[in-house]
Amino acid sequence: TYYKYAHYSNNLIRGNKIMKSIKNLVVAEKIVEQAFPGIPGFKVRIKYQGRQAIRELAKKAMVHSIGPDMKKTEQLDVDLFNKLFVGSCVLGWTGLTMENLSKLVLIETPEKPDEEVEFSIENAEFLLSASEAFDKFINATVNDLDSFR
Repeated sequence: TYYKYAHYSNNLIRGNKIMKSIKNLVVAEKIVEQAFPGIPGFKVRIKYQGRQAIRELAKKAMVHSIGPDMKKTEQLDVDLFNKLFVGSCVLGWTGLTMENLSKLVLIETPEKPDEEVEFSIENAEFLLSASEAFDKFINATVNDLDSFR
């Protein structure tokens, strides 16, 4: 069977049927607030980023150098990637008290365990690098489509 195709406002028309373009249906970004498992009251605002956005972050974190054999090499600067990733995906949090923080990283015994730890990009970057649990949670959430539905 021979079909005639035509493009109309980014949709494909086949015969008298309009076929939706998948590219136009994809959500590139979405923000959710996720509860951190095992720490009641601690919630993190996380922004979903599509594969293309994550690739762009990785591209920005590539370090180019020339080896002793005069060949160009590319290597991912993991610290820079984590910084860009956190700045792009972790938008805030609530309920991270000093007591809760002590469950994620080893800290001095807090004088005020109910005192909230203020969100900042620097705090989020440090927590991602210092806490395996926080790192796994953020990465698992960003990579799980169901977290954003």
